[in-house]
Amino acid sequence: MLKPTLMACFFAITPPLGIAVRIAISSSYNPKSPRAFVIEAIFDSISVGISVYMVLVDLIAADLLRKKMSCNMKLQVMSNFALFDIFSGHMGLIRLFDA
Repeated sequence: MLKPTLMACFFAITPPLGIAVRIAISSSYNPKSPRAFVIEAIFDSISVGISVYMVLVDLIAADLLRKKMSCNMKLQVMSNFALFDIFSGHMGLIRLFDA
């Protein structure tokens, strides 16, 4: 019982902590410098990685573990390419609206 409680608390504390870190870092550098673009890209990549993990583990895992999917290699390859395209587009949208 202790482990789920700690994980829920960590999950609740992480977003505000991340926002605070981003605000602290963004106020300490020139937003037009090349270094700022690299730092923003790193943070955007981390946020997209977390989003991809949440989607794959929580939402899509049940679909990917079905017998229909595990027995059909062509379907696996097509779904992997589709997921790659979706998440690449997601990263592009973040950069588009962040600029």
